[in-house]
Amino acid sequence: MRPATVLASLLAAAMVVSLPTAQAAKIKCWTNSDGVRECGNSIPPEYAQQETIEKTSSGVTTKRTKAAQDRETARKERLAKIEARKKQRAEAKRKQRQIALDRVLLDTYATEDDMHLAHTQNIESIDSRINHSKDHIGKLEQTLAAMHKVAANEQRAGKEVDAKQLADINSVQSQIEAAEGDIARREREKGKLQAKYEKDLSRFRFLYGGGALGAPVEQ
Repeated sequence: MRPATVLASLLAAAMVVSLPTAQAAKIKCWTNSDGVRECGNSIPPEYAQQETIEKTSSGVTTKRTKAAQDRETARKERLAKIEARKKQRAEAKRKQRQIALDRVLLDTYATEDDMHLAHTQNIESIDSRINHSKDHIGKLEQTLAAMHKVAANEQRAGKEVDAKQLADINSVQSQIEAAEGDIARREREKGKLQAKYEKDLSRFRFLYGGGALGAPVEQ
């Protein structure tokens, strides 16, 4: 046999011999129900969820696995920290936004009377448009009543209401409904303006009373 072949055979034999030894070197230790530390090649199922230690045959610890309960506690703590950081970032953004709104409020109004005057003018402007829509609806309703009267008279005379008359009646009815919808929308707008005015007034008084920019109003 050639020297190279002999060397290869010896290396292969060494690997076969050393493989079981390396595998056997992984010793796992746990604590049994009596509180006694035990070790072996595998952990009994009843102790699989507790803390375990993996060692070499020489006693060197190579791996430590926490108990399942400890892992769950650590997971919850990590999630709690992540949630706390999210809340901190959200609060910082809220404060910066409130600071910007406070500056706009103070730059826009010098006194409460200024706020009241601006609010009153806005409400009066909306009321004016609402009244205009109501007047328009009144005229449309008169027109619609007249059209219905003509159609009714024709039917009593034995005539059919033609397609154009029906189309005109439907058109006027649609205009009335659109105007009524516009009034409802403007009434909602008034409600939002009133709510904003009351909120801004409360904030204005808080800031002029010594409240810091961006600080929440104390309840």
